[in-house]
Parts: sequence; C-alpha cells; structure tokens
Amino acid sequence: LMGGQIEAKSKRGEGSTFIFNIPMSRSLKPARNSTPQESMTVLAGKNILIVDDNTTSRNILIKQLKALSMLPVGVNSGLQALDILSQNSNFDLILADKDMPQIDGLQLTKSIKIKYPVIPVVLLNPAGDEDYKQEPGLFAYVIAKPVRLHTLQDDVLAVFTKPVIAELKTEPEKLEENFSQKYPVRILIAEDNLINQKIA
Repeated sequence: LMGGQIEAKSKRGEGSTFIFNIPMSRSLKPARNSTPQESMTVLAGKNILIVDDNTTSRNILIKQLKALSMLPVGVNSGLQALDILSQNSNFDLILADKDMPQIDGLQLTKSIKIKYPVIPVVLLNPAGDEDYKQEPGLFAYVIAKPVRLHTLQDDVLAVFTKPVIAELKTEPEKLEENFSQKYPVRILIAEDNLINQKIA
C-alpha cells in the first residue's frame, strides 16, 4: 500500500536477512532541535553519576551524556555508588536505575538523600512501573525507559533549569477538537489481529 517492497533471504545454519524499502520524500521541516544551543552550555562539564547494573544500558548512557559534553561516571550497583560518594560527593546529578539487585533505585535514593540531600537524583524507571509514586518528592525527575538521547537531553536540562519538580505524566493530555484538521496524517496499520486493528 505504501509502494514499498519486502524480501527475506535465509540459509539453514547461517541465519536470515530481512530487507524492506519504502519510497519517502524528504521532509521540509527542520530537524528536531527542541533545546536551544545556549541552553546546552548549562550541561557542559556537569559531573554525573550513573548507577545501572546493566552494562549495555550503562555504557549507552555514558556515551549519550558525553555527547552532551557532560562528565559521566558509571557504576554497576547501589553499594558501589554509595562507596564512590563517600570518597567524592562532587556530583551535580545522579541517574539511578529502578531495578537493581541488593539495593534498587528507590532504596539507593533514600540513602543518598540522608547523606547528600542537595544532589538531585533522576530515576530511570521501567515503563508502566509506578512504585516511585509512593515516594513523592524523592526524585528530581523520573525518566521512562528505554531512554532516548533527545528525551535524556531535555529531561536532564530540565533538572538544572526548571525549579518545579517534574515527573511522568499520570494522564495523557487531551487533544484539541480540531487536532485532526491541524494534522491531517494518514496512518497505515499493519496488524493481523482484527481486534488489535479496531483498538488501534
């Protein structure tokens, strides 16, 4: 329906390759850049402690923060984070993963707030998990996982520039009545389940 093609190549014992292409026209809109360049100077040189037991996730966060000219340090547990803080508490922000063994993100943040109350902590929270709501005011910000660079950039910037504590929105914003007229987008749904088609 979109004028594209799809093909699959497979060899037993070697694996499969799936290829698709869709003809698209170049967008006339400018590339997304929600954060003015002058605001980005706020982030440059900030010392960030990343606490995540998943090596891949931790390394991705380190790479993303370095791309924002920040100075990230990664550790793989809450215990290691507390040990580093006891030696050097000169961190501007702490990113703590919610789900970690021994000490999870909630427990870690409570411990941090007792000894280092001025360091803001951002919780990296699994989508759909609302345990953090039982601790209002504990976190400077709550970011839903998986974390993307532009949302990380916007949310971390918000920690340093917005005095109001922000969290995940509990209910979606209501769309304007003329939303479909303002944004006449045609959407193709590829779904073999009829019920899912109707819900979408």
